[in-house]
Amino acid sequence: PRIEWVEDSLPDLAKLTTRAAALDLVMMTAVWMHLDDDERRRAMPNVAGLVRSGGAFIMSLRYGPVPAGRRMFVVSAEETIALAADAGLVLKRRFDNQPGGFGRTDVSWIKLVFEKGT
Repeated sequence: PRIEWVEDSLPDLAKLTTRAAALDLVMMTAVWMHLDDDERRRAMPNVAGLVRSGGAFIMSLRYGPVPAGRRMFVVSAEETIALAADAGLVLKRRFDNQPGGFGRTDVSWIKLVFEKGT
């Protein structure tokens, strides 16, 4: 009952950034690699701004071949961690080389867990 689903789009998050309430948890799964360099630089402060002080931001980064017809970019964990730090997010956990799932051996994930500084 405490979960609210809101549909918005990166990098601007126009609907969410106009809300006054900060969130305890923001999750971004299989999204970040669809943004180009400029979009990622613009998006991270908007995402970080949604998280309350002491709250968490969890995201996954995909590594593997790009399916035909999909817009995807190679995104390094280091770049993402630096963008997050600039936006006030502190890396708490990093899970490298997580299996791709669905029987895919050519895809792996890095999962990052951040906490919003006080």
